[in-house]
Amino acid sequence: MSRANLSIIGLYTARPDLLDDLHLPAQIDREQVEDAILLDCAELELVYTNPDFMKRAIKAWSHHRVDAWEKMYETTQYEYDPLWNKDATITDTESVERKQSIDGTTSGTASSDTSGTNSQTKSRTSTGSRTGSQTHEVTGFNDNTLAVDSKDSTTASDQLTDSGTDSGTTSEEREDSHSETRSEDLGETVTRTHTHRETGNIGVTSTMQLIREQRDIVNYDVVQMIADEFKHKFCILVY
Repeated sequence: MSRANLSIIGLYTARPDLLDDLHLPAQIDREQVEDAILLDCAELELVYTNPDFMKRAIKAWSHHRVDAWEKMYETTQYEYDPLWNKDATITDTESVERKQSIDGTTSGTASSDTSGTNSQTKSRTSTGSRTGSQTHEVTGFNDNTLAVDSKDSTTASDQLTDSGTDSGTTSEEREDSHSETRSEDLGETVTRTHTHRETGNIGVTSTMQLIREQRDIVNYDVVQMIADEFKHKFCILVY
């Protein structure tokens, strides 16, 4: 019993949504990829002839490969000069550290001397007088009536004078001293960054070689690469 052959065109005709689950980078046009697959594989026999399983297999395979296709596409978007073989940015960083130390001692003495003389004179005078009298009386032998016999009168005057001088000398001496030691470190770090760019042809590759390599890059096509991967994954390449 012979095995039935089924191509991608036949399966796609029976199942138009066959490629709907194909994962692709957002920057790549889906219609271009589908057309490339159909044109390149056309009448080639498929490994899987069941349309449901084939659709699931395409989904799983593309989901696994989409990140690589994304990176491949990014390489076609680089901006560069095709005749340069050197395009480098060089950054040099220089650090300078500066230190300064300050040490010092400050001391001093302050003194004061105070002296003086204090004197005071005091004087006091007190004056007073006293006046008094004394009368002697007697009686006769035949009469009980008192009669003045004699009378004494006295007058006295008192005066007290008190004077004095107080003097004294006072002296005061005071001395203050202080001492201060100071130590201080000052420092800073200065960072300088120099950036320069080196470009051009440094002579290791000729201009013609660079041109040939540029032609290869121009001919590189991510869409065609995806179609080729599909062919080798799902088609039987026996003619």
